[in-house]
Amino acid sequence: MDDVTWWTAFGAISQAAGVVATLAAVVVSLWMAMRDRRIRAKGSAGFHITFAGDGSPGVYHVGFSLLNTGVPTLQVSSVGWRVGWFDVKLKALGFQWAIETWQGQEGVPTPYELPSNRSAITIKSAHWFTETTPDVRADLFQRRLPVLGWAPIKGVINITGRKPLIVPVSNDLADFLRGGNHPLTKAG
Repeated sequence: MDDVTWWTAFGAISQAAGVVATLAAVVVSLWMAMRDRRIRAKGSAGFHITFAGDGSPGVYHVGFSLLNTGVPTLQVSSVGWRVGWFDVKLKALGFQWAIETWQGQEGVPTPYELPSNRSAITIKSAHWFTETTPDVRADLFQRRLPVLGWAPIKGVINITGRKPLIVPVSNDLADFLRGGNHPLTKAG
């Protein structure tokens, strides 16, 4: 092979490698742009306590905490509960859903907006749950099967533009939702 042929082959291979690298750079940049525009959030459900600041005992609340970890502003439409084992039509094992109509942080009703890298808490007094009729609590939260035990309870935060965010529920809150009694809720 003479020098001209060798350098021509080397140039062709270099151009092909340049095309592959350019294509990879374009794909990565588009992927990063799409990733930044995705709606992302983290959340949980549990007990929260508020103090009036006058020395009176705190008031316990059942609440959902939400953190917007994405770039776009989130539009939270509602919160609720998902109880059950599987996503099947069989009523004994399937999910049951309940939507709550609550007041959000600082009295803002639940459709509310949550800007990027901000958090919010949606709360309701724990006493409201103790006043709920026992039939409603038994039908939704007190489902139990002999082998599987209590039906898992998850919190649901409905955000416009994405699937519902399924969040974990603390064990003490799950026990409270099933029975309505909890040592924390005796005061206040």
